[in-house]
Amino acid sequence: MEEIRQGFLSDSEEKRKQAIQQAVDMGEAIAPQLVEWFFKRGWRAESRCAYTALKEMQSAHFIESLMSRYLDDMPSERHIRRAIEILEGSEDPRAIEILTYWLQQGSASVSNRSARALAQIAKRHQQRNQAMPGSEQVRDTLVQNVSTHLQGRGKYRYTLDVINWWVGFGMFVVFLVTVFGPLRWYHCLIAYGIYMIWKAIYSPLAKNTRTSISNNSLQALRQVGSEQDISLLLRCAQDKRLKRSAVSALTGVLESLTEEKSIILSESDSKLLMALSYDGGKRFRAALFRAMPFLADKWSADALNYLLEGKTLSATERKLLENLMPAIRERVNRIENKRILLRAASSEADIDTLMRAPNPNPDLPPEQLLRSADGQQED
Repeated sequence: MEEIRQGFLSDSEEKRKQAIQQAVDMGEAIAPQLVEWFFKRGWRAESRCAYTALKEMQSAHFIESLMSRYLDDMPSERHIRRAIEILEGSEDPRAIEILTYWLQQGSASVSNRSARALAQIAKRHQQRNQAMPGSEQVRDTLVQNVSTHLQGRGKYRYTLDVINWWVGFGMFVVFLVTVFGPLRWYHCLIAYGIYMIWKAIYSPLAKNTRTSISNNSLQALRQVGSEQDISLLLRCAQDKRLKRSAVSALTGVLESLTEEKSIILSESDSKLLMALSYDGGKRFRAALFRAMPFLADKWSADALNYLLEGKTLSATERKLLENLMPAIRERVNRIENKRILLRAASSEADIDTLMRAPNPNPDLPPEQLLRSADGQQED
């Protein structure tokens, strides 16, 4: 143990690599000591080498220690960032639980890295055709995160707002001291210039951080999203900074749609979805066409007919859509018939009126409607 520690502290890069490899070979036997070195205050040589060894060996003891002792008591944000990098390669379901917690409770930087790590884990599970553990909780947290940042709120925006208010207050104090105190007019001008520079930096910084978190969350939603997220993803696609990630996430959700997951979109969502078919890319169009038998309505069916009549589609896309149109029309007819029945069921007219055929003789009894034309002539 002491030999490995001395190797970690060595000035020689070769000796440090040998010590790290030796620690990895020892496995869980040295994991408690590596965890202790990793969580030391300050980011020293021991912590850096312990981080490298823990990342390679994927120790279960590290996750246990993280959940039991250090989850809310990390030495620094740098330790959290390094812990996220270790958890990103872990196969332990508890790693997903920890990352979800940090996504929800961590700072903006921690949330951003946690979303990125969850996206990589979800992608790994999808490539293996495996269900991601805790996917429902992860999805709910990601949706909440995207919704919050889409509305222009969030942790980082709040922090910058607080700083902005203090800068504005400082500017006001400088103005008062300039008017009633010993400061000259050019001191106020300098303070105003500093304030305007801060404003120029503040807005892009808040937007870029919020965009980065939303993009990483959308990448994770591509793997764990459901049909219930289509409306949110369509709203994200209207933001040019999020459009690429939103279209990618929409493609993943549309590809996962089945008969059991079929939904009815609102007319506004249908319009947004069909508008994306023009500039969403070939893969998105293919996923959209294949999903249409499970989410088409009358408006989207008409839009698809318009696409078929135009020259926008390639030969492959046209053939795919033509093959799917019978199933799409069948769904639309089924939905329209159901609406007619529901409209009739909610009508306040009595049963005799509903059974009556439209004719100029309103006094004709309902029994006469059941007779054939020949029967009526015989009578």
